[in-house]
Amino acid sequence: MKVWLPATGLGIPCVFHEATGLYCPGCGMTRAALSLLEGDLPQAFRYNALAFGLLPLLFVYFLANRRGMRRTSRAVMAAMVTAALAFGVTRNLPAWAWLSPTAIGS
Repeated sequence: MKVWLPATGLGIPCVFHEATGLYCPGCGMTRAALSLLEGDLPQAFRYNALAFGLLPLLFVYFLANRRGMRRTSRAVMAAMVTAALAFGVTRNLPAWAWLSPTAIGS
């Protein structure tokens, strides 16, 4: 699967997807970010739902890190890694195929 960035025309293939045919947790993240910039939340969610779960956790992580709350920042980082791994496995299961990075109506 390739992402064609509108501004540059540059294609960015996912090496993991190219090698295995499976979607990694980050597949569709660039397209999701572009959809968010256009204000298309449903399409951004279709491209990569993980972004919506990680953004709040990322904010908490940086806040805890800045305040020197090491235990909290480590726990949040562990939660983000666990969520990414679980999402990567789940989106490749047939029952959860709707999590694959596709356009609405595809």
